[in-house]
Amino acid sequence: LARTAYPLLQREGDTRWLLEALALSAAMEGRLEDAARIAGWTDARLALPGRFRSAPERDRRARLDALLAAGLSREEVRARLAEGATLREDEAFGRALGETA
Repeated sequence: LARTAYPLLQREGDTRWLLEALALSAAMEGRLEDAARIAGWTDARLALPGRFRSAPERDRRARLDALLAAGLSREEVRARLAEGATLREDEAFGRALGETA
């Protein structure tokens, strides 16, 4: 489903919400470092003017943050978020699908 939705959302210009949902999925699968990197990518996109999280997105992010805090140190989370902020969109999507090391 994500592979189908991704190009459609790319054409619309906002893949952020899909990637953030996939970050939560990655965290639930135990791929915490990838989840944090993807979250860093989404955070960087939210820093753009006119971007914000809806209430359901804030709830999803709170769940993600709780999983990250339970499995990684604060320093690890901060480092992975910073790494994620520098990823290209295709790299973030690849990590979301578990395709990158």
